[in-house]
Amino acid sequence: MGREAGFLWKRFWENIETQRIKILCAILCVLNFYISKDESKT
Repeated sequence: MGREAGFLWKRFWENIETQRIKILCAILCVLNFYISKDESKT
């Protein structure tokens, strides 16, 4: 039981890690978009 709970927690944590990476990529893409928009404006 304890080992299975640990396995589920590990899976859950890895899922959070991948979600965080996706969120970071999305933020970087948005920032890159706004930066390039500002550069094209000047």
